[in-house]
Amino acid sequence: MPASAAVHARRARAAVRRRTTSGTRRGKRSLRDRGPPPPACPIHVFPPALMEQRFVLLVLLCALLHAVWNALLHASEDRVAQLGTMSVPYLLAGAAGALALPPPPAPAWPYVAASALLELGYCAALLRAYRSGDFSRIYPIARGLSPLTVCALALIALGERPTPFALAGIALVSLGIASLALRRGLRWSGESVPYALVTGLFIAAYSVVDGRGVRLAGDPLAYVAWVYLLWNAPQFALICRLRGWRALARSRAAVSRGLAAGVLSLAAYAIAIAAYRHLPVATVSALRETSSIFAIAIGWFALRERPSARRLAACALVVAGAMLIRM
Repeated sequence: MPASAAVHARRARAAVRRRTTSGTRRGKRSLRDRGPPPPACPIHVFPPALMEQRFVLLVLLCALLHAVWNALLHASEDRVAQLGTMSVPYLLAGAAGALALPPPPAPAWPYVAASALLELGYCAALLRAYRSGDFSRIYPIARGLSPLTVCALALIALGERPTPFALAGIALVSLGIASLALRRGLRWSGESVPYALVTGLFIAAYSVVDGRGVRLAGDPLAYVAWVYLLWNAPQFALICRLRGWRALARSRAAVSRGLAAGVLSLAAYAIAIAAYRHLPVATVSALRETSSIFAIAIGWFALRERPSARRLAACALVVAGAMLIRM
């Protein structure tokens, strides 16, 4: 090939390379000028409305499970032994959480200890209330008094004024509890009623303590794990000392019912925690109050309790009022 032809060929190839390079650069600049690509649309396995309906149903299941494990405890022939075996699932869950998660920070530990003590008091009051009271009377009193007391504590301690809905709910709950707890002449309707009221106070107290303690702990699972340990370890040890380890293990009914009740209680708590991530807190709290309705049905059909029309109306007032307070 002549020298001139070779020179022309090299020049032509160089020109082609320059045009290709400049085009690529212009393409990159144009892409930069356009900005980042739009984010991809999220793909939902279930539509949001359907997901919300599913969690509403799960919260109702949570309320049912709570009523069921309380009914199992009420129907037990040896409630103390059953409460001891109920502690086993809590101890296992607490130990697993304490080993897997970092401990709560120092400011949260007083609340952990206070919550554990209040849970112990709650269990003692609940056992005494179930000794002679009807399940369909005791359970709604204890559950209904809790939101009423929390609302009062928030007003006194935090200065939070109740909304008009809450005021209406307070009136309904007060009327319903008075109808359940009192007879004519302002006498108690049963010797277990005062213990049911104390149980409701314990529920309100540990609810307020836990609300503050979880915020200080940062990780709610670590907080709950240590509460489980500090609450159930002494409770289990005390019941084993009262009943004896061997006698407790030989009570097959107490063991089976206690383990089942403990698992149901843990499942109800897990469902509530999951629901708080997908539904408003007020919605979850209000739906959980339907457990009193399930308690009446369980008392009627499973425990052969025949509630009067007055008791049914009073329970309806408690449930409706508790829902209004939570709104």
